[in-house]
Amino acid sequence: MNMREQLQKLAELSQIEAQIKLIEGELERVPADAQKAQDGADNIKGELDGLERTHLDAESERRRLEGDLQMERGNLRKWQARLDNIRDEREHSALLSEMGTQKRGIRALENKILDAMENLEALAGDIAKLRPDYEKALEEAQGLWGEVDGELSDLRSEKNVRVEARDARIELLAPAVVARYRRIAERRQTGVTIIKDETCQSCFRSIPPQLVLQVYRGEIMEGCPSCQRIMIHESFIEADETPAQESIEDEGANAAAAPA
Repeated sequence: MNMREQLQKLAELSQIEAQIKLIEGELERVPADAQKAQDGADNIKGELDGLERTHLDAESERRRLEGDLQMERGNLRKWQARLDNIRDEREHSALLSEMGTQKRGIRALENKILDAMENLEALAGDIAKLRPDYEKALEEAQGLWGEVDGELSDLRSEKNVRVEARDARIELLAPAVVARYRRIAERRQTGVTIIKDETCQSCFRSIPPQLVLQVYRGEIMEGCPSCQRIMIHESFIEADETPAQESIEDEGANAAAAPA
């Protein structure tokens, strides 16, 4: 491939990559409302899940307290039975004191259980209120996704066609040329610039006439003296604009017609 052909392929590569960037921008823009609605639904779901976990933990705590209460009541009944058989007054008084302490502990457990039940009731109310909000938000998000799914599918397919076209151009170019193009593109967003009327169309600096003539003839692959992008004369784009576009469209048609 001679220099002129490499410059033409670079021009095509730059055009295709610009198209890919536009499609990627659309892939971010199109689902923005749906993603925002999905994020809102996910936030509500996270809050709902948190409440449900708290409710489970509170229910487990209530059951633990009820188990402790049953055990303490059982112990109190044993002490009560023992009290009836004690004849020593000092031992009788000591056991009564212990039983009094035990009864206070039982009352404290009963109060904790009541508090736990009230907390469970409040949590259940919060969950019942929040669940319809989540279902509504999820339905809205799913509706918005449904509206854009077809467009997103078309955009992804279109991007795949452009990516295949880009890769095809890269395979035709020398690795050193592609590496140079990539280095410049990383710094300058695009690796090439069009020269029109002796002016760089990226930085709008004037190009020396002799250099413009060499670029026009396809004799050199030179960077703009100002912005360093690889210079391509406008005649290359004008001459190859239609074939390049037709080539891209043909590749898209062939990809669509290819068996799955």
